Formats: sequence, structure tokens, C-alpha cells
Amino acid sequence: NNNNNNNNNDENMNNIDINASPIPPVNDIVSSIDVSMDRAMFATAGVSKRIDFYAFTDICDRMVTNQNDQNGERPSITRAQIKVNSKISCLSFSRKHVSHVAASDYEGVVTIWDAETSQSILKFEEHDKRCWTVEYCRCVDNMHLIASGSDDGAVKIWSESGISMGGGNRSVMEMQMRANVCCIAWSPTTAHDIAIGCADHKVRVYDLRRPHKPLYTLSSHKKAVSYVKYINSRELCSASTDSSVCIWDVKKSHSHTETFDPYNIYHQGGGGVTSIPPEMETNNSAGIESDIVSTRLIRTLTGHVNRRNFVGLAASSDGKSVACGSETNEVFVYNKNFSTPLATVSFDKPGMLKSSSRENDSGNHFVSALCWSDESALISANSEGRIKIVSLGT
Repeated sequence: NNNNNNNNNDENMNNIDINASPIPPVNDIVSSIDVSMDRAMFATAGVSKRIDFYAFTDICDRMVTNQNDQNGERPSITRAQIKVNSKISCLSFSRKHVSHVAASDYEGVVTIWDAETSQSILKFEEHDKRCWTVEYCRCVDNMHLIASGSDDGAVKIWSESGISMGGGNRSVMEMQMRANVCCIAWSPTTAHDIAIGCADHKVRVYDLRRPHKPLYTLSSHKKAVSYVKYINSRELCSASTDSSVCIWDVKKSHSHTETFDPYNIYHQGGGGVTSIPPEMETNNSAGIESDIVSTRLIRTLTGHVNRRNFVGLAASSDGKSVACGSETNEVFVYNKNFSTPLATVSFDKPGMLKSSSRENDSGNHFVSALCWSDESALISANSEGRIKIVSLGT
């Protein structure tokens, strides 16, 4: 079986075409990339204390100009730029308002920005420590909801229409993980399912209609979980600084019929604050809580190097591919059905496709952020602030 898998990987790898974009570097680590709901633009942010917005049409025009007239006037690449007061850890575009983007920062603040006006719309300031992650709900019923997670161990649910929810700029729900929260992902199909990755090596999946207890606690990683992404409604992937990506089965064995109403939860919970009772956690050697099925791990993807840094993780919209960064300054692309990488893209040698390797003279640079713009185009950035758009075709 292993030989067959490798043959399939090589065959697919030979068919991949790579086109590197001419985006100039920002000379700082890019921590996050996200694409707008209409797929017209994407945004990047990181330690530079600014959010840069790029339009795909501008990048295409720039590439055509470069090819046809090296001395001609080049279209501007950056469509807009917002300067902020703190380093940014994560970005998430609204699924409801095309120009709205949420940003979490090192001060623990979540800010909603308008890309068209470059003005802040809302600020949420309840976190006590650095906020690592923020994400808009992806489900039509609750696109106004936002989740954030922080080093203070709290996951908070916010509403962009907070006043009507009865909370103003206050969170409408809180869950205490008792570990640093590194990443959050909403289910693509339901407004009440959310996955949370923590520094205690675990991923917890919650149904927010019953927030006192996780549906599953997924325990396989040996170090902190840095990213979690839904592949589809039944599978998610998680990355860790143990140099692995895990593919998990999160299909529910049963479903509840009630709807998720954060307004009622807010008032019934005395402000929406919930906690995991101590008896919910166990100290057994497997790190398994009472509600976990141990066979939820489908596959472990290995080949990239990730021991210290946040290197990015992205799942393609067609549910077939997973991309992960590496501390070898490469992007690793996996088919979710195989444990070894399909191909790698190097930042050290632009446009170069090669088979995977753990040895690479990267000058200590590493890939720091990833996002699919569609199932075949991947936006990537590294610790130098360089940004690439890579086309992966079969």
C-alpha cells in the first residue's frame, strides 16, 4: 500500500504548475492571510502593525504588465492599508459584509475593520492576554457571530450586532479552556459547532447549544495545537509544533433539534459565561475525556518541519487538499488521503517544485501563513514578509 501511495504522489506532483506572484515583501512576519467572501481580494497582517489589502485583478494586471513591458508603469498592488496599534495575530473576513474584517492582536483586542473606509467599526476588549485567533461564523444563520481565543484560556463568542443581542460590546458567551487557546474553527455547515485547539496538545469540539461539555476531545498531538481547520462538515485537520497534521473524524453519531440562540444563552447564563467543570477533565495517561471515541484519528500527515513557530495551515474548499507551512521555508501540499506530501513549494527558489525534503538551507526563514483562494490557488507568506500566489493544477 505504501508503494502505491508514493507512486500516486509522484504522478500528481509532475502535473502541478506553479506561478509565483510579484507581490513585494513587507519585511516582517506575516501572521495571517484571509480571502474575502466574494473572492475579489485578500488581506495580510502580522508584526508590521498594519493590514494590507490586495485585489486579485490588480495582481493579474501587474503580472501582464511585467510580461509585456518591463519598463511600463506597474499597477499598484496594495489596494488599501490600515495601520494599527498592535501586532496582529489573526484575520478573518466577514461572510456577511464583504468589506468587514476581524483582527485579533497581541494586546488581547478583537477589532472589526472596514476595508473600504479603513475605519474601525467595533472593538471587543475582554481578553486579559494576547489573542491568538479570531474567526467569523461561516453559517448563513449566524454570520454576525465571531469567535476568539486567547492566552487567558478563554474562548469568547461576540456578535457584530451586539446591541440587539443584549450585550453591546460584551461577549455573548464564554468558555474557559484552562489552557492557552491557539486556534478556533467554525463548522462550515452549522452555526453551533466549533473546534478549539490549545497549548495542552488537545483539540476540543463543542456544540454551543450545550457548551458545558465538549462533544469530543481529540488527543494525539505531542505538543501545542497551533491550527485547526474544517475540511468539510465531517472532517477537520489540526497542526502542531510536533511536526504533524492530524485528520480527524468529527461526524456526529446523533443530532439535536434545537437551534443555536446566543441571545437566550446570554441571559440564561447570567452574561453568557460557561466553564468546563473540573470533573469533565481526566488525568488518565491517554488524555482522553469521557466523551471521546479513541478511533477519531483518521490519518497523520508528516514530512514538514514544525518545532517552534506558527507555520500556517489551510484546507482547500473542495475538501481534497491540505497545505501546511514548514520551518524549511517551504509549503507542503498534502492530499488528505495520503500521509506523505504531494509536493512542496520553496520560498528560497521561486517557482521551484521539488519532492519533499527535511533538509533545506532556508536561512532560518519559515512559512508563516497560508490560505486557499479556491481549490487550486494557494496564497502563502513567510517570515521575511514575502507573499506568493501558487497555482496548483492537475
